[in-house]
Amino acid sequence: MMSRLAEAIRFPTVSYPKDEAVDWASYRAFLQFLRQSYPKVYQQLEVELVDEYNVMLRWPGSSEHEPVLILAHYDVVPAQMSDGWDVDPFAGVIRDDAVWGRGAIDDKSNVILWHEVLENLLEEGYVPERAVIVCFGRDEEIGGEHGAGLMAAKLREQGERFHVIFDEGGAVTSGVLSGLSKPVALIGVAEKGSTNLRICLKGGAGHSSMPPRVNLIDQMSRFLNRLQQQPMPVRLIEPVQRMFEAIGPDMPKTGWLIRRIDRLFPVLSKILEKSATTNALIRTTITPTMISGGSAPNVLPGQACVTLNLRILPGDTVAETMKHIERLLEGMDYQMETLLHQEASPTTSTDSAPFRQYQQLIEKHFPEAIVSSYLMAGGTDTKHYQDMADHIFRFSPVRMTKADLDSVHSVNEKISRDNLETGYRFYHDVLRAFTTEEKV
Repeated sequence: MMSRLAEAIRFPTVSYPKDEAVDWASYRAFLQFLRQSYPKVYQQLEVELVDEYNVMLRWPGSSEHEPVLILAHYDVVPAQMSDGWDVDPFAGVIRDDAVWGRGAIDDKSNVILWHEVLENLLEEGYVPERAVIVCFGRDEEIGGEHGAGLMAAKLREQGERFHVIFDEGGAVTSGVLSGLSKPVALIGVAEKGSTNLRICLKGGAGHSSMPPRVNLIDQMSRFLNRLQQQPMPVRLIEPVQRMFEAIGPDMPKTGWLIRRIDRLFPVLSKILEKSATTNALIRTTITPTMISGGSAPNVLPGQACVTLNLRILPGDTVAETMKHIERLLEGMDYQMETLLHQEASPTTSTDSAPFRQYQQLIEKHFPEAIVSSYLMAGGTDTKHYQDMADHIFRFSPVRMTKADLDSVHSVNEKISRDNLETGYRFYHDVLRAFTTEEKV
């Protein structure tokens, strides 16, 4: 399994917004590698290539119950040695009992693990009661429009509805939340929306030798300062409350406060908003990511622009957030353009049989961890399928330290043999548990 993941990493399947930048030969070679490595999967299951590079597998079930949907993606973000890697990020190096390289965690390990499980269950002669559909997308890292988006549209046209959807997401983390004495396994049951706005302030250009008291750069600075000083309001949503209630008993210093968060939230929110990690869990965030203005040192700009990234808390909307921004722009001459619009996802209930079943499987394979629901601040391919199931679980069965988390989309991404072996056993049990009535 390690050698197959290492080989998978050697295909630089980097996704870019512009198709002409993509190395499509590597994409085709990677898909051929999967066919050769997992012959039973590609000979015994129904295989469809959607838009040439997205893989959709169908494993018919013996019953008419709603099928199970499994998601993963094989595209990766760019990487190069000059970024500070200790190994070539696309060499697929096995070192220190781990596989190193871009995609080792995000998300080629999941692609390989699911293939391993499917291949071995087919070898065992297993027949699922619920049908299984597996979708491997080619562009999750840039939004998934031409991967998950196209596959979801096809499944929607076919009238598919799923019992449960599984995708990457939270992990079993240690040392991430300050004061927590145990690892915590986080199941993403919702994810924040993501919207990009471009705001341009307009004004008269001129020579800098006779400047007005306030020019466009000054106005932009005032606007950005207002954004910082007047954020969106805080709010405690159900999965975040459940998370804090779950971890509270294992936080010796502050646990007595944390586990009463429902009653003490007005006070605790003042503490939580001081940390970037916890602030993102309790409010819609608005942050500037790109800025421009001015063309020469001695010319007053006639336009100054900023791009804002909005991460929408479930329960808030993009429209409400835009109104908040417009209030902060009062008195300024501006134009606003929406570059990306994605509302927050629905929230999967934690008071359901599927959630409890999934929670119990995580507890079985990670007995040392607290298992809890979680709000995903980042996005996954599930956003394209979120209207097709009531139960969506975003979780990757990997033990991660803060250093491991920091390596994703950065340097020295790697996954250990133990994580791969545990991940295989977990996915094997998950697939059997959710496609049959037998006890796993």
